Amino acid sequence: MRALEAEFVAAGCRSILLEVAVNNRPALVFYKKHGYSVLKTLRRYYPGDLDGLLMGKSIAVPTPTASSEPKYP
Repeated sequence: MRALEAEFVAAGCRSILLEVAVNNRPALVFYKKHGYSVLKTLRRYYPGDLDGLLMGKSIAVPTPTASSEPKYP
C-alpha cells in the first residue's frame, strides 16, 4: 500500500478515494489501518442493494527543491 501511495504522490495526486462494501470487514480494517477514513455511505452501491462506503485519505505532495525549481534569466 505504501509503494502504491508513493507512486500517487510522485504523480502529483493529493488524495486517494476508494469504495468498499459495508460487509467487507477485512478490507475496512486494512484501509483504516493505513489511514483511510469513511467519507460517505453509498446506498445500494453493490448488487443486491448492498451499501458501499466511500473512503479517502489525503496524501502529501512533495514540495519543489531548489534544484528542481525553474530558473529564469
